[in-house]
Amino acid sequence: MVNESLGFRFVLTAGFFVILIAAFPLVYAQVTQATTVTVTPSSLTVPQGSPATYLVSLTQGCSGLYCARPQGEAYSLSVNGLPSDYQGAFASNPVTTSNGAASTSLSLDTSEPQILGGALYCPNTYPFTVVASGSAGDTATSEPASLTVTQVGPSLQVSVTSDAPSYISGKTITITVTANRPAEGTLTVNPPSGAPMTYSFSFTLGEAYTATETLTAGQPYGTWTMSVQADDYCGVTSSSTGQFSVGPNTYDVHVSLSGIPATFAVGLQVDGASQGRIGGAQNKTLSFPIGTQHTISVDRYVNGTENGSRYYAAQNDWTVNAAGSHVFQYQPEYLLTERVGVKYGNATFYGPPCCGNTTVNWLSFTTTGGYPLQTRIWYPAGTVVTLGQPSELIGNIHQYQNGTLFMFLGQYIDCSSCVTQASNGAAMVTMNGPHTSTTTYQLQYRLWVISYYGNPQFPGVSMSGGLPNQGMYIGNGNPTVIAAYFNAGTIAKVSVTSPTGFGIQYVFVYWSTGGPNGSTSPTTDVVVNRPMVITAIWSASYTEFYWILAGGGIAVFAVIAIAAKYGLGHLLHRPSAGGPGPVEEPVDEF
Repeated sequence: MVNESLGFRFVLTAGFFVILIAAFPLVYAQVTQATTVTVTPSSLTVPQGSPATYLVSLTQGCSGLYCARPQGEAYSLSVNGLPSDYQGAFASNPVTTSNGAASTSLSLDTSEPQILGGALYCPNTYPFTVVASGSAGDTATSEPASLTVTQVGPSLQVSVTSDAPSYISGKTITITVTANRPAEGTLTVNPPSGAPMTYSFSFTLGEAYTATETLTAGQPYGTWTMSVQADDYCGVTSSSTGQFSVGPNTYDVHVSLSGIPATFAVGLQVDGASQGRIGGAQNKTLSFPIGTQHTISVDRYVNGTENGSRYYAAQNDWTVNAAGSHVFQYQPEYLLTERVGVKYGNATFYGPPCCGNTTVNWLSFTTTGGYPLQTRIWYPAGTVVTLGQPSELIGNIHQYQNGTLFMFLGQYIDCSSCVTQASNGAAMVTMNGPHTSTTTYQLQYRLWVISYYGNPQFPGVSMSGGLPNQGMYIGNGNPTVIAAYFNAGTIAKVSVTSPTGFGIQYVFVYWSTGGPNGSTSPTTDVVVNRPMVITAIWSASYTEFYWILAGGGIAVFAVIAIAAKYGLGHLLHRPSAGGPGPVEEPVDEF
């Protein structure tokens, strides 16, 4: 370079100067040297989210008194090679040289994208250069430098959960998305039907990687699904799914019946309050508020289509506190009636009162099960019931001390195909329907006839004593006493022979039963409506005796004297009241 403006000329020749002082302008020479840019360190490794700081140094090509380059030149700095949206800055830019040198720092940000763009966030090695552009028009570029970013923590994992597995209508649903590192993504909630709901989320480095969304449970009821898709900003993805159910704020229970005809209906109750009726073929639904408990019950007994049949539910209630179903089981039952019949007159009576106005000592035999014979007991269909044994029920005669007698007539069961016989002779009844077992007795009352004369008789009745306490007995004082049993409600004949005797005769007057005078006929009918003592009342007649005396020549005055003393007749009354009195009577105690 030659500069003649000062009138001097400097000539640099072979390492020494020749100074010419003449009338020539001053000329000087300069060696040109380029500006350099240095980045220190040339490579740097940092974890994600941490800043990377470099020292940038700039050196000019000449300096000093003889440097023709202006002092304090300004240089603008820039970075080449990094993504266009990187985040970084020089501490000073531009920089101004002093004595041919200048320096500043360069900071590069590796934060995640949602903070500062994230161009340098993902694990990688990023090469770059620094370019310095001087105000004098010269430029300089550094040697290549690099930034290496390493991953912080494990690879991305994301999950989605709900705060409960199920919800009732109106409750709040809280959905939580959790990740193990910074990420961004979407949460999608799909109802059983209808459009899905989508929510976005993002997590920054160092915070709690959790996001929540809340919904209000409602229709449509059923299973809802949750799905989350996430990205760690660097192309690594993770997903997760979950589900929960939504139902009404009530729970439903279903009840039905079994073992009962479809045409039948039974009463249904909840906590004792009627809920109408439920049919045999019906499945009924009941709804209750969530969290409540209730007792559902049905009628224990349901009448069948015929008398003596019914349906029975052994377990007729069910306690519920959650959704479910229950079948109430019914089984058919039939009624077995065991009864005693007492025949009185032409009628048979099967329970008190009976037998006219007479008090009857009613039978109270028991079955082998210990129940009163006149019972009504329900048995499950198909049950085999053993009736009372003959030794207990079917004695020929059951006699009582007051003159009452029951004579066994027979046992009748209303079906033949359902009856078998046990080894002890007892009847066994299969309950294939309602059945009745009837044991019938003939009620008889005892009649006593007391007479001192006339050979008392029960015409047509043998007096051989075939029944207990039946026959002829002679008591003290020589009255004749006969006794016999007669079917209650029938007519018995009694008779004596009148008159009787020779000379002084005895003439029948009337029959006495302890009340007003009865029949005056020697042969009469007696209504057998109670045990009874009948006494023949006689009078003495001396007419024949008088004639005998007269025919024998006895003086008339003698006859008159006898008649004056004894009268025309003497009335003979019955013995004292209360039965035959002195008669010795054997009694069969039952």
